[in-house]
Amino acid sequence: GGAEALTQERLDTALLLARTGVALDETAATQGNLLAILMRTPAALGVIDYGRRLFAAAVSPDGRLMAIGDDTGRVTVYRTATRRPLGRPYWIRQGFIQHLRFSPDGATLAIGSTDPTDELQSAVVDLIDPRTRELRQRAELPAFPERAAAVIANIVFLAGSGDLLVALIHADYPNAPASLLYRVDAATGAVESGLRVGEHSTLLPSLTADQERLFLTSVRDNRTWEIDPKGLRVRRSYPVGDFAGAVSPDGRLFALGSRTGRVRLLDLNSGQVRSIEGRHDGSVLRTTFTPDGGTLVTSGNDGQVIAWDVERGTIVERFAGHSGEVWGLDLSADGRTLVTSATDGRGIVWDLGGDRRLDRDLNSAFLRPARRGGQQ
Repeated sequence: GGAEALTQERLDTALLLARTGVALDETAATQGNLLAILMRTPAALGVIDYGRRLFAAAVSPDGRLMAIGDDTGRVTVYRTATRRPLGRPYWIRQGFIQHLRFSPDGATLAIGSTDPTDELQSAVVDLIDPRTRELRQRAELPAFPERAAAVIANIVFLAGSGDLLVALIHADYPNAPASLLYRVDAATGAVESGLRVGEHSTLLPSLTADQERLFLTSVRDNRTWEIDPKGLRVRRSYPVGDFAGAVSPDGRLFALGSRTGRVRLLDLNSGQVRSIEGRHDGSVLRTTFTPDGGTLVTSGNDGQVIAWDVERGTIVERFAGHSGEVWGLDLSADGRTLVTSATDGRGIVWDLGGDRRLDRDLNSAFLRPARRGGQQ
C-alpha cells in the first residue's frame, strides 16, 4: 500500500494508502512514502472525502469552523482543525447547495439553494446556527423573470446591519439574462429591494472591506459595475468585464478571471488593466483577495487553486489537490486558512499563511473519510 501511494494521483487516496503502509509495517521506507506524499502537497492541512459533488465551501471568520454543501441539499459543518462534523448535516430536501457564507461574527451560516418543490425553481436562502444547525430564518427570493432550469443564489453579508445581499443568477450563466441583486432582512427574511444590472449574467457580488462599494462583472456585457450596497444603485461602470471577479479589500483593484484561465487586474481609479503572468489550464471559477490585499486566490475547472502576488503580478503557489471543478473557495478573516471544495467530492483545508506545514506527527490522522452526507 505504501509504495502504491506514490503512483496514486488522488491526494486523499494516496495519503490513506501511505498511512496504511505505516500502520502495517512502520519502517523507514513506509514513513518515507508518507513523507513524500505530504511533501507533494505541503500546504494541505487536511482532506475531507465527502463522496458527493460539492459546489460550496465556507470557513468561519475565526477559522475554527468550515462548512461544505453537496448536490443533494446537505450542509455539513466541521471543526476545521480536526475535520470532524459537529453533528448531523443540515438538509434542504432535495435541492443542491449552491453557495455558503458565514456572517462576519461567525454566528450565522447562510445557505443558497433552490426550492425543489417550486416549478419555477425559485432560490431560497436559509440562515442557520452553524453549531446547532437550527434554522433561524428562511428568505424566499422572487421567481426569476425569465424561465430557468435552475436559479443560483450567491450571498454576501452586510456587516453591522445583519442584512445580506443575494445575487440571483440564471443557470445558463454567462449567456443568460441579467442577474438580479436583492437586499434581504436577515431578522425577518423579507426581501426589501432589488436591482437589475446590464443585459447578461453576473456571478458573485464582491464587497470592499468598508462595505461601502459592491462590484459585479459580466463577461458577455464586457463591463464591471460599482454599486452602492445600501441604496442598491449603480454609481459607476467600467468598459471591461470577465467570467469571474473580486474587488480588493481597499477598493483599489478588481481582479478579472477569464474562461481561458488568464487573470487581469483592473485599476478602479485609473481604469487601466494589466495582465498577470501565468494561468489556469481552464476557466477561472472563483476569485478572492486576502484581507491585506497582497495575494489573490483563484480556483478553476482544472482542479487547481492558485495564489498570485498582486504587486508583482506573478504566481506565488499552485495548490494541486483536486481533480474536479473547484467552485467552493473561502478564506478565514486573517487570510491564513483557505478552504476549497470541488465536484470531485473533496473538501481541502490549506495553509495559506505558510507556517503550519509538515509540523505534525506523520502518524496522526490526516485524512478523515466521511460517509455519504458527511456523516461519520
